[in-house]
Amino acid sequence: MMIPRNIYVKVKSYCKIFPVVAIVGPRQSGKTTFVKDFALHLKKITVYLDLENPTDLDKLENPHLFFSQNKEKCIIIDEVQSKPDLFSVIRSFVDENKRSCNFIILGTASPDLLKQSSETLAGRIGYVELGPFSEKELQNNFCIQKHHFYGGFPPAYLSAEDASIIWLDNFIKTYLQRELPMLGLKADPQKIRRLWEMLAWQTAGLLNYNAISKSLGLSNHTVTAYIDFLEGAFMVR
Repeated sequence: MMIPRNIYVKVKSYCKIFPVVAIVGPRQSGKTTFVKDFALHLKKITVYLDLENPTDLDKLENPHLFFSQNKEKCIIIDEVQSKPDLFSVIRSFVDENKRSCNFIILGTASPDLLKQSSETLAGRIGYVELGPFSEKELQNNFCIQKHHFYGGFPPAYLSAEDASIIWLDNFIKTYLQRELPMLGLKADPQKIRRLWEMLAWQTAGLLNYNAISKSLGLSNHTVTAYIDFLEGAFMVR
């Protein structure tokens, strides 16, 4: 089932303005699915690279050469945080070519990724965030109970209840044990999981840092830093 995403119009307008459009957000929020569908409607030919695919990564051994060979195309780079040194090459290339929609880059957001790309590509890049499904996107398929308990991540929301529970459990384990450490969070995954669950149960309520700190046996400063990191990774808001 292909559900239209609300960012479509924004991405389309940014592609007319910026040489680089960045679509950022947590894993499994639908970035790759969205961009592959969006590419079908672009007037430019596109070339897609997934930097977690060794074959695609090898194509960027000499990135400037690859970009030059595809300069008339829109180059889509998925999982761009895997190769942060690309940003300076992209900047150089877009300054030489002066075209809109040279690149669409996708990344699991992190404070370091956003900071580096903002500094390197300032004035050349437009950011669009893609999160899980919203009520507006789901329209007649929206169920408030399911959305509340299973969230809006497409693989969880669009699956049967048993499959949703299994997917979510494995997603959380992988995110805490692999993704967040890769993004730079140095913390006990069990503590972060407990913190994440406590925050989930306080949805739309008043956040009490003291109560959370005491429950976790951590200082207010540490809890604040962890929550700030989770917010920077788009895992809480």
